[in-house]
Amino acid sequence: MSRMPREVSESNYYHVMVVGNDNKNIFIEDMDKKKILLIVKKYSEDNILSLLAYCVLDTHAHFLIEIHKYDISTIMKKINISYANYYNFKYNSKGHVFYDRFKSECIRDTQYLLPIIRYIHNNPSGNQLLYKWSSYNEYIEDSMEKFLSYNLSAFSEFGNEETESIHNFINYTKIENDDIFLDIEEGIENKINNMIRRYLCKNNIELKDLGYKKNKVHRINLVLMIKNTGKLSIRKIGSLLKLNRGIIYNILREYNNEGEE
Repeated sequence: MSRMPREVSESNYYHVMVVGNDNKNIFIEDMDKKKILLIVKKYSEDNILSLLAYCVLDTHAHFLIEIHKYDISTIMKKINISYANYYNFKYNSKGHVFYDRFKSECIRDTQYLLPIIRYIHNNPSGNQLLYKWSSYNEYIEDSMEKFLSYNLSAFSEFGNEETESIHNFINYTKIENDDIFLDIEEGIENKINNMIRRYLCKNNIELKDLGYKKNKVHRINLVLMIKNTGKLSIRKIGSLLKLNRGIIYNILREYNNEGEE
């Protein structure tokens, strides 16, 4: 079966994710993480793309880019081949390094740039300040190694004075939110679990009590809220909410929001 054409962003902004084949570690050492960033930086220096944000973890990496030349598939193919050649030579390996080329989502409106930057910077678990291979550090301090094409000065929303803008950016990054963008399955589930936790806490409900008749409204709200993210199947929603698939299906059918198993 032929591949579906990749969606083209009219704004030229893309959130891109590359993942190790079989979810294996492909950015094992610091030098590996630096290598993929150097490859992307080369295309930035050649004015083929601009890099607005990044986060490189062991199994996958996120990039927020704006393309200036060629198309996203051509650019990512070159980046992936360059890194795969490096990886296979260094680790005496053969075969595919990446899973399914790459994943991408179009950014149709620049108003989503900052939420996606925040999402990327919050990708590492724990304190993002302590994570070395994220552009968060480039935004808030004068890093010795720079991979970004832009910095905070590109976003007037945070103020004109450097100290003020950095302070506001840090606060913005720490705001709890329900934004869900392109991610590995584990990352999406963690994000949705946090959404569920906040909703239950706000409404003073325990997950084990969600199936009770008195909590029908909250049950419906949670099912619709999760389904509207477009990220999880009926089966997975039921698993997270500890509800059987029949309950989930009936709610979605009643509200004309049927999903796939």
